Order: sequence, then structure tokens, then C-alpha cells
Amino acid sequence: MDYSGEIDGEKRGIAIFDHPENSRRARWHVRAYGLFAANPFGLSTFTGDKSQNGSVTLEPGGTLRFRYRVVIHPVSPKIGWARQVVEQYLK
Repeated sequence: MDYSGEIDGEKRGIAIFDHPENSRRARWHVRAYGLFAANPFGLSTFTGDKSQNGSVTLEPGGTLRFRYRVVIHPVSPKIGWARQVVEQYLK
């Protein structure tokens, strides 16, 4: 997911890449007031299907790990830059 805008007169973008080995794919929140977030838990909200429960239960001492790469970039990066970022991220 990529989001861009202007800060102090400088155009910049921020991209978040969801790692393919995450146990659950992220759904994305982007709002005009600046929210930009990955959310792997809101399944029923994003799908409109109230039967889909996005909660996760961990046993005591259990772990849950999600990996993302965050990249801040010029608003007009070179063509193909996202593929290069992903390929590097997966190494």
C-alpha cells in the first residue's frame, strides 16, 4: 500500500509491504486525516461478513509475529522500484 502527500512543502510517499509469510494478510486503513495502517484482524469489517472473526487467541507464553517493510520515498519513484523493494525484502 502506498500513500503520499506534502509535508512542509516537500512531496513524499510512504509504502508498507506485507510479508507473504505472515499468517494472515493485512487489510489497509487509509484516511484523509493521515491514518495509514495495516490491520490483519478486522476481517468482518473489511469483508462485510459478520461470521468472519478476526480475533486471535494466544496460549500463555505464545507469540504472534507479523512482518512489514516501511519505505519512505519521493512521490514519483522510478518505475519498478516497488518490485526491487519486495525482492530485497524477501531475501
